Amino acid sequence: MRGAGLHRWAVARTALVFGPGTDLRRRNLALWLCSALEAGETVRVVTALIRTPTYADDLADGLLRIEWRGKSGSYHLAGRETMTVFEFARRLAKHFGFDPDLVQPITAAELHPTHPRPASTPLLILRAETELGYKPRPLSAAFDHLGKKLGLPVPSR
Repeated sequence: MRGAGLHRWAVARTALVFGPGTDLRRRNLALWLCSALEAGETVRVVTALIRTPTYADDLADGLLRIEWRGKSGSYHLAGRETMTVFEFARRLAKHFGFDPDLVQPITAAELHPTHPRPASTPLLILRAETELGYKPRPLSAAFDHLGKKLGLPVPSR
């Protein structure tokens, strides 16, 4: 960026973004899981890919904070919790009262034999937290928010 003569630039890195949406070209993992699990379908989810799930509303908030504060540089905008994609799917199923046994394990090599994925890509968000005041909600709160927007039953605690 600097070599291109740009003096004010920002890069936001994120991972496993999920949330409600309309007119999406492709459903995100959470929307696909909710649809399939609600229909009672078995889903196969990768077991060994470690990610930091990011709720779309939190990502949008982080992007706005970069702009509002006039920041430049690279920021990781993700959730705080690190887990496998399989664990994410099981937690979502349990959260909404779907049968977690419908979430079945598959290896990355089985799912993407010709397109290997990096096994572990957690993002550390300390810079975004300290410089931007970025505060992503806990995964259970993100699921609650998602459920309200999708009209899914939100569990009482």
